[in-house]
Amino acid sequence: MVGLDHGVAEANSYADAALARLRQAGVPTTPDNFEIFYAYVAQANRELVRAIDVLISNHQPFTAERLDEIHRIYFTAKGCPGAQLAELSDRVEATLRDAAAELGQVADTTHAFGGRLADLQAEARPHAINSDHPPTADHPPHADHSGESADARAAALPRLVERLIAETRQMAGHARAVSSNLTQQRQQMETLQSSLEEMRTAAETDQLTGLPNRRVLERALRAAAAQAMEVGQEVSVAMVDIDHFKAFNDTHGHLLGDQVLKLVAKVMRGELREADTVARWGGEEFALLLPATDLETAQEVCERVRSHLAGRRLTNRQTGQTVGRVTVSMGLASYAYGEPLDTLLKRADTSLYAAKSAGRNRVTTEAEETAGLVGV
Repeated sequence: MVGLDHGVAEANSYADAALARLRQAGVPTTPDNFEIFYAYVAQANRELVRAIDVLISNHQPFTAERLDEIHRIYFTAKGCPGAQLAELSDRVEATLRDAAAELGQVADTTHAFGGRLADLQAEARPHAINSDHPPTADHPPHADHSGESADARAAALPRLVERLIAETRQMAGHARAVSSNLTQQRQQMETLQSSLEEMRTAAETDQLTGLPNRRVLERALRAAAAQAMEVGQEVSVAMVDIDHFKAFNDTHGHLLGDQVLKLVAKVMRGELREADTVARWGGEEFALLLPATDLETAQEVCERVRSHLAGRRLTNRQTGQTVGRVTVSMGLASYAYGEPLDTLLKRADTSLYAAKSAGRNRVTTEAEETAGLVGV
């Protein structure tokens, strides 16, 4: 189990407690369910513990669907990037490894250079001349214990200096080469990182409207659901459909239809908070994610969007002809703790269908759709 490192006795204790929790909740002892409750009793994941505590305090049942969603949120990998993104990531890592290796070589070379300087220093020390007592007629050059005269030692110093200069030049040349290599690697890293960021942006952005795409919204929804379960907040989701868009395209052409899509995207972006997410879901459909927002507040937000759009008349700039209004139908649903997110999206889609069936150009919540109030 990821992130857990318990001794045998401690692990057995947690395992017993997890099994007891499973039995108490009437939950089947599957590997995934056991992993959830083991992590819960071991306090291994603070966010998971908060989510489970919220469910328990709200007397929510641990259904199979809810447990599957909890496991997917807290234990399942977030998903693999595309092949191109993976390749770029590998290249970035390889460049980092090369740079680290280059720096390692610099350290080794510097250490070796220091060792050679120490050797030269030790070799030069016996050849040092005492300048305070230079040789005179009364004090001729004397030999040390090795029998070498001061003149011989003085004559050896230039050779030592030459060797020191050669070592220094070699070290300087190596430093220049390393500096050049590191500069090239830095430039390569900057290029790779820029390409990686551009590719990620392209993979997550709708090219026509500039909105995030479905993948981004689903990721944001997973994060919002996890946060909601941790602190007991509400999350609302709206599915949005442009009314009679196919007929509009057939009548006025796809170029004008594209402008309508851009207009709807711009209006929704302008009405939402920074924490909210609006994404193009596909075709003429959009999706709104409103974290920490109850159904009533979400309905007010959606009404502002709908009213703003309905109040605008479209004009063909090339011909000056008025081509009508843009209206949207919107269906709202609120997240139920631990439910599969696909179920939440389907409920919002059902509310959208109810809004369209009731005459379009309206916002319908799941509460209204369930109570049969649509169209009243």
